[in-house]
Amino acid sequence: MQPSREAPTAWPLRHIPIPQRASLTGVTVVLAVYVGITCYVQLLAQPEPAKWFPPAWWLPNATAGLVNVTLAFTVPIQLIVIGGLLLGIFRFRPREIGLVLAKLPAGVLLTAVAWAAAQVVFVIVCVLAGQEIAVNPRWQGADWTQEAGAWLGQLFGNTPLEEVVFRGFLLPQCVLLVLSSMPKARPAIAIVAAVVVSQALFAVTHVFFNARQPEGQWLLLAQFTMGLAFAGVYLRTGNLFLAMGLHALVNNPSPLLTDPFPGPGVQGAIIFLGILIAVIFGPWFVGWLRRYVKRADTTP
Repeated sequence: MQPSREAPTAWPLRHIPIPQRASLTGVTVVLAVYVGITCYVQLLAQPEPAKWFPPAWWLPNATAGLVNVTLAFTVPIQLIVIGGLLLGIFRFRPREIGLVLAKLPAGVLLTAVAWAAAQVVFVIVCVLAGQEIAVNPRWQGADWTQEAGAWLGQLFGNTPLEEVVFRGFLLPQCVLLVLSSMPKARPAIAIVAAVVVSQALFAVTHVFFNARQPEGQWLLLAQFTMGLAFAGVYLRTGNLFLAMGLHALVNNPSPLLTDPFPGPGVQGAIIFLGILIAVIFGPWFVGWLRRYVKRADTTP
């Protein structure tokens, strides 16, 4: 089940390093282990952490929520799936699953820019709606550790796990699978097919979480759409750390100021909409800007 060291003759993803090909059995093993652990967490450990996974019970209590349940669950899963399987048993290089450390600073910076832009949007909405602009009460008092823990749980726990497995590993492997099974297919067809298959699997792995939610049937569609958007970010930029940061912002926007939107999830939806706009129109805008600058430089 070791990855093949035969590189494809034509790799269509310009921004992503050419990965070594894992066997279909290897891909299945990774997904099966991931789904198996997810079943255990969602069906047993999360409802009764003190019984089925004690660290997820005593760590949040010992740190006043700074290490929350999400972080306590997902870091061990990272060690098993990413460290044990992908890097250990299957011997993928970190860059072959999207972990290119040289791209970390840009990913952090652009995530910070996205967060700041979202705060500006929230302020504008408050002004237009005549609402008072104040520091979010969730960041004040003794409960600030729980708010910080919710953000840390996404940034260092949930989103690195999902982005590495489904965008860093599975998406390129699906591209290789389509290229090998349909050698005469256009590269664009291979990429589209790989994105749809990999992100459909991403959505399906949330079924145990969705089953406990009142709007679970709609969440599956939303998760598939979000998977497409995060895959688009990775394909456009080749920066998996940026996809992690944006994914964390969508799941938990961490608003610094009072929430100007009624109902849960609206701030994350605003950020998600911004991601979609950037993925769709960003390359066009960058190309236009380069042409404009070039014309300005050549104008006497």
